[in-house]
Amino acid sequence: MNSLSLSWYQGSDSPTAAMDFATITQWWLQLEGKEIIWQQRMISGMGDWRELDWSAQQFDERFFIKNLEVRGITLFWRKANELTRELSTTPHSLTLDLDREALYIFPQSRQGLVLRVSLPMVRYQTVDLRNPTLERAIAQGNFILTLKDPHQAVEVRVTLSPESLLALKRLLP
Repeated sequence: MNSLSLSWYQGSDSPTAAMDFATITQWWLQLEGKEIIWQQRMISGMGDWRELDWSAQQFDERFFIKNLEVRGITLFWRKANELTRELSTTPHSLTLDLDREALYIFPQSRQGLVLRVSLPMVRYQTVDLRNPTLERAIAQGNFILTLKDPHQAVEVRVTLSPESLLALKRLLP
């Protein structure tokens, strides 16, 4: 994965396997009481699971998750609206994407299946520009501010309506 992630595989002899599993367990347990998105996709043929389409689909679920536990390597949970029914899955591997706040679970019981547990929130990517060059333009009544950082080869273009430009001016000293 291009983002910051860590993986755990059952039976791995990696020196970081125990620490990776502990980090994933901690992330899993902190979901207690939160609304999550539960998705499942099949990996077709020899396809790469990282290329799967995780956009919303018919059987995806969105619910509040409760009573999270890890016993051995098995993950347990309950849906907040079905507290009498305990659900579980035993993974053969887990991948935690820290940037996307998503856990990918590969169950032992169903080869080729990937479960994705994620938080339904917008995550913004921050771009730090230090003393960028500035350009301005006006198009169709909007103010366009372009910030360029030649050291990072990054260009950020901001289009502001007259109202947004006025709000920005009020924020500046």
